[in-house]
Amino acid sequence: MMLRNRLLCLFLLLCMAPLHSQAQAGPYRTTISAAGHYLTIELLDDDLAHFEISPTAPAEGPIWASPMVAKTDYPGPSLVEQPTDDEILTPEMRLQIDAESLCVTIIDRTRDPELTLTTACPSLNDDNAINGLTFSAEGTTDIYGLGEQFRRRGGTDGNLMGDRRLMTNAYGNSLASFNGGNVGNAQFPIMYALGEDTHNYAIFVDHVYQQFWGFNADPFVMRTAQAPIRWYVMTGSDLPDLRADYMELTGRPPVPPQQLFGLWVSEYGYDDWAELSSVLASLREADFPVDGFLLDLLWFGGIAGESQMGSLTWDEANFPDPKAFIAQLRDEEGVSLMTIEEPYVAQSAENYQETLDAGVLVRDCADCDPVSLSGWWGFGGMVDWSDPDAAAWWHDVRRQPLVDAGIIGHWTDLGEPENYSEAAWYAGLPELDMHDEAAIHNLYNLLWSASIWDGYARNDVDQRPFSLSRSGTSGSQRYGVAMWSGDIAANMLSLTEQMNVQMQMSLSGIDYFGADVGGFYRQAFDPVLGMEGMYSVWLANAALLDVPLRPHAANQQNTYQTAPSLIGDVESNLANVRLRYELSPYLYTLAHRAYRTGEAIYPPLVYAFQEDMAVRAMGSQKMIGDQMMMATLTDYDPEITTVYLPEGGWFDYHTGAYTRSAGETVDVSSDEVLQAPLFVRDGAILPLMPVDAETLNVLGQRADGTQDESIVLNIYHAAEDGTFTLIEDDGQTMAYQDGAVRETTITHRAEGDNLIVTISAAGAYAGAPDTRPMTLRLYSPERTVGQVLLNGEALPSNDDLGWIQADSGVVEVHLGMVPMDEPQTIIFEPEQTSQVEAAPQEADVAAIERPLLLAHYMPWYQTPDVSGYWGWHWTMDHFNPSQTDEEGRAQIASQFMPLTGPYDSADEAVLEYQVLLMKLSGIDGVIADWYGTADFNDYATINAATEKLFEAITRAGLKFAICYEDRTLTNIVNATDMPHEDALQQGQADLQYAQQNWFGSEAYVTYQGQPLWFIFGPLYFRQPSDWETIFTGIEPTPGLVTLDGHMGFAALTSYPWPPMEMSGGIELPQSILQSYLERFYRNAERTEMIVGTAFPGFYDIYAEADVRSSYGYIDARDGDTLRETLAMALAANPEIIQLATWNDYGEGTTIEPTEDYGYTRLEIIQQTRQTIDSDFAATPDDLQLPFMLLQARRMYADDAEANQQLDAVFDAIVAGDLETARTILAEYPAS
Repeated sequence: MMLRNRLLCLFLLLCMAPLHSQAQAGPYRTTISAAGHYLTIELLDDDLAHFEISPTAPAEGPIWASPMVAKTDYPGPSLVEQPTDDEILTPEMRLQIDAESLCVTIIDRTRDPELTLTTACPSLNDDNAINGLTFSAEGTTDIYGLGEQFRRRGGTDGNLMGDRRLMTNAYGNSLASFNGGNVGNAQFPIMYALGEDTHNYAIFVDHVYQQFWGFNADPFVMRTAQAPIRWYVMTGSDLPDLRADYMELTGRPPVPPQQLFGLWVSEYGYDDWAELSSVLASLREADFPVDGFLLDLLWFGGIAGESQMGSLTWDEANFPDPKAFIAQLRDEEGVSLMTIEEPYVAQSAENYQETLDAGVLVRDCADCDPVSLSGWWGFGGMVDWSDPDAAAWWHDVRRQPLVDAGIIGHWTDLGEPENYSEAAWYAGLPELDMHDEAAIHNLYNLLWSASIWDGYARNDVDQRPFSLSRSGTSGSQRYGVAMWSGDIAANMLSLTEQMNVQMQMSLSGIDYFGADVGGFYRQAFDPVLGMEGMYSVWLANAALLDVPLRPHAANQQNTYQTAPSLIGDVESNLANVRLRYELSPYLYTLAHRAYRTGEAIYPPLVYAFQEDMAVRAMGSQKMIGDQMMMATLTDYDPEITTVYLPEGGWFDYHTGAYTRSAGETVDVSSDEVLQAPLFVRDGAILPLMPVDAETLNVLGQRADGTQDESIVLNIYHAAEDGTFTLIEDDGQTMAYQDGAVRETTITHRAEGDNLIVTISAAGAYAGAPDTRPMTLRLYSPERTVGQVLLNGEALPSNDDLGWIQADSGVVEVHLGMVPMDEPQTIIFEPEQTSQVEAAPQEADVAAIERPLLLAHYMPWYQTPDVSGYWGWHWTMDHFNPSQTDEEGRAQIASQFMPLTGPYDSADEAVLEYQVLLMKLSGIDGVIADWYGTADFNDYATINAATEKLFEAITRAGLKFAICYEDRTLTNIVNATDMPHEDALQQGQADLQYAQQNWFGSEAYVTYQGQPLWFIFGPLYFRQPSDWETIFTGIEPTPGLVTLDGHMGFAALTSYPWPPMEMSGGIELPQSILQSYLERFYRNAERTEMIVGTAFPGFYDIYAEADVRSSYGYIDARDGDTLRETLAMALAANPEIIQLATWNDYGEGTTIEPTEDYGYTRLEIIQQTRQTIDSDFAATPDDLQLPFMLLQARRMYADDAEANQQLDAVFDAIVAGDLETARTILAEYPAS
C-alpha cells in the first residue's frame, strides 16, 4: 500500500542533498573516535543496533560477528534521521553519542514520553585499555538471561538483579561443584533488563572471551578481556518481542525428532544388551511407554583398563551385531537409541593412530604435535572442532557409521571443554588470528554441535540431527541441541536451583533443557525425602519440563535404578510419564512454533505476564507454551503446593476445576498420586494423545503392532473464545522445513447460549492419515448441554459414537473417524433454547451485538473516460491499460482483473455497483483509505473520490469510517522541508475537515459516541502528544485505532494486517500467519474494544512492475485463507472485522469480484454474515444484480427515462425488494 508515495520519497532523497534524514537502503554504519578508541555503530533494523569499541581503527565493511550469530543480512532500518551531530534516530530508537567518552544513550522512541533505557559506556582500566562495558541502570528493576549458573539461593525464585554473574573458570564454560554434584556453568551473553510495565531492552555481547557481569551497583558492569568488544542492543514492545529478536539473531531451534518428546532411560552405564533389555522389560511389565535409551561410554568399551575413549566403535563382545539389535528395538518395541561421545581420544583407543594421522587433534602450535592431556578418561588428545576439515573427518569416519546403524541422537559430553591445555593452538578464527584456548573455549561445544548438523547435511541424511549437550553458548540451539545441567546431586537444593537455572536458560534461548532426573550422584541423596522419594518428586517436575525426559545416574556398580518402573512411587511415576505422553501433541506443536517464530516453549511467568510484578522473580512456576502453567514441587511438602494464578481464568488440568483469579494464590493438593500442579488458561485448546497400557511410544505405536492415530481435543471455555493450530509432520525427517506438515486449526466461540467448535485441516506429510478418530472434551463451567450437532446433524447421547455429559461442566464428544480433508463444525446447544430478536443496527459499534463487517476500501483509481488519464495505481509507471495482453485483458498493475474492467473511483455507476455488492454480501460498510486534504500529489483527487464514495455508502444505508494515511505527511515533509509544527497544523486541518463533513453523519462508525479514527500506522505522527495536538477542538475526541505494532499503547485499540514482513519476500507459511494472528488476538483481549482483520491472501504486482521486490505471497487456498482469518477474527469476539481489502489490486488482497475468482470471496463473507445474523437472507445468486445494474447503466447512459427506472432498481435492492429489482432489470437488458 502507498508504494507510489514511497517511490516519490526515495526519488526526492536521491535528487536532493539529505539534510537530517534519509530512507535507508541496507544497514547504516558510522565510526567515532576519541582518546585512541574507536566506536562503530551499525543500525541493522529499526529496533536493533550493533556496536564495536576498539583500540584500533575498524576495517572497511560490517562489524564482525562470531559463530554465535546466525543472521548477518539485516535489511537496515526503514529510516535514519540525524537531527543533531550527536544523535542518530530510527523510527524506534534514539541514540545519543557523547563524542568524548564514546558513551551511547539508548532511548525507546515508541514510548510516550520517550523512554531512556540505558547509557552504554566503554570501561577502561588504569592504562586506558578497554576492559568491558558499563550500562546505567535507569529504571531497571529485574535482570534475566546470561545462561547457566547454579547459586545457593535457598529456593527456586530470584533473578539476577542485585547479583553477579560469575564464570569460575578462567576461560568461561566449566563444570562447577554444587551441593554434592558437579553442574554446568555455561556462558550465554544475552541480558534482558526489565523496568515497570513493559519497559525493557536486551543486550547481546558477541564476545567469545570469559565475561563477568555485576548488577549490584549502578552502573551495571560487564568485565572481559581482549578488545575489541562487540555488542547488540535490542528494543521491543515486551519480553517475548526481545527474545524473538535474539532468537532471530542467533538462530531458532529446529524441531527435534518426535521420539525425543518421550521417556529416555539412561545410566552410567549399561554393561551389555542384556542389561538394557531387562530394564526395558520392567518398563513394559509396568505398562510404561518409552521411546529410547542412552548408552554411556561402555558401548565403545569404556575406560577401564586400556581406555577406548574416542574410538567410537562398538564393543561387540558386550554389544554384538548393533545394527540388527537397534533395528529389532525399533521394529518390535518402538524404541530408539542415542550414544554418548566425548571430544577426547585416548592413545590406548584402538583407532588412535588413524585419528592422529588424520590431523584432527588440537595442537600445541600451528606446526606442532597434538596437545597431551590427562584426565579420568585416560591420556591423549582432543578433537579440534574449529577446524572444518577435522570436524568433517570425525563425522564422516567416526559418527556417520552410527547414524547408518540407526542411532538417532548424539550425547555430547565434556564439551566445556572439561580438559584442555592452556597452550593449545586451534584452527580457530583465522580471519581475526584467534587460535588460543581463551578464544575458542566458549565456542568449543557450539562448533562441535555444528559439525553434527553439517555432517548430516553433507551425507544427505534424512533423519533430523539431535544432540544432547552438557555445554554450549548462544547459537547452540540452531543446531538441534538440547542441554542438561551436568552431574547433579540427588537432593532438594539441587532440584530447586535447577528450576531457577531453567528460567535463565529459557530466556537465553535453550528451549530444551533438563537434568539427570533423580540425580546423577545418588550417594548425595536428600536427607528428608531419601533417594526414592527424591526420584519421584524430580520425575513429577521433569515430566512437564525436560526434553528429553531422561532419568540418569552414576551406576558403575549396579547399585542404583533409573527406570521409573524400578524406583520410588511407581504409581506416581507411571501417572507422570503418561501425562508427558498425553501432552506430546501440544508440546510438539510448540516445538514447531519455536522453530518458526522463536516463541519460548517453557518460559518463566514473567514472559507471559510481564506487567504483573508478583511474577518477576518467580522460578517456581513455568508456562508451557501460552496455554498452560505448571508449578514445581520443590519443597518438603509436595502434597500441598501454593500456586500463584495471574489475573484471568484458569482450569486445574488434573481436576477440571475452574478459578477466576484477580492475581491470587491457591493451595493445590496432590493426594493419591504425586503430580505437579498444572493449570490451563481459559480459552485454551489442548491436542492430546490417548495413552494406556498398550501404548509403546510417542509415535502412537501399540503393543499389538497397530498405530494409534487418534487425537483428543480438550477445549476450555468459561468466558474466553479460543483458537489453536495443531502442527504435525512425519516426526523424523527434515521435510517439515520444506512445508511437509499438516496444520489442523481448532476454534471455539460462544454465540448466545450455543458454543461452536470448528476443525479444519490443511497440508500433508508422508504417512499422514486421511482419517483419524477424534474426541472432543469440553470444559465449560455451569454449562449443561441438551444437544450436540455435528455438521448440522444431531449426535446421539451415548458413550460410543456421540456425546455424554461426563461431569458438571464437562462434555465428551466422540466424533468417530473424521476425514481430514473435510471441515467439521460441532455445536453445543443448551437444553432449552429460545429465539432472541436481533438488536437493531446502529452506527455505534458498542450497541451492536454482532461485529460490524467493514471493507477496507481504496479510492485511488483513475481512468481516461472519467478523470482523463490512467492513474498510477493502474499503471505503476510500467503497465499500459490501453493495451491488451494475448488474452485480451487490459494490461493493469495487478495479478487480478476486476469483473468491471479497470474503473475510476469517481465513477458513480461503479460506486453504486460496489455498495450494492457490499449490501448483498453482508458487508456493513467501508473503512476508506484517506490521504487527507493537502493539495499535494493526487491527494485532492482521492479526497474528492472519497466524498463520492461516502455519498453512495450513505444512500445504500451502509456505514463508513476513515483510515488516515499519515505517511502522506512524511512525503510532504521530505519534499518541502515542512517543519513539524506545520505538519501538525495539516493534521489538524484534516481532522477538522473530517469533523465538519463526516463525523456528524449517522452513518459514521463510532464507539461509545467516539468517531473511530483508523490510521495506517501512525508512521509520521508517532507520539501520543502529536495526536493530542491534532485532536484539539474535536468533540467528541475520536477513538484512535492504530495498525498493529504502531503506538498501540496510546490507542483505543489496534488492528492486524497481513504480516508480510515475516515472509522474507517469498510465500508466507500458513503456520506463521496463524501464529501472528493468534498472538495479536491474545494481546487484543486486554484492549477496550477489538478490531479483527480477515483477508483473502496476498499476491502483489510490485516485482513485475519494477517498483520493488515483492513483499511476498499468501496463498488464497481457494478461499480457505479468507475463511480461516474470518473464523479467527470471529473467535476473538470483536466489535469490528475489517475485510482487507475491497480493492487493493497492487497487493492482490481484493475481495470484490474479478474475472479470476468471480464472486467466491463475497460468497464466503455472505456465509459468514449468515452465521452471525439469522435475519440476513441474501443468496449467491443475488450478487449478480449489481453487475446487471452496472451493465444497464452503461448501456443506457444517455437515456434519462431508463436511468430513472434504474434508480428504482438501486432503491429496491437497498430495501431488500429483490424481485422488483429483477423485474425492472429484465426490461433493460445489457445486450
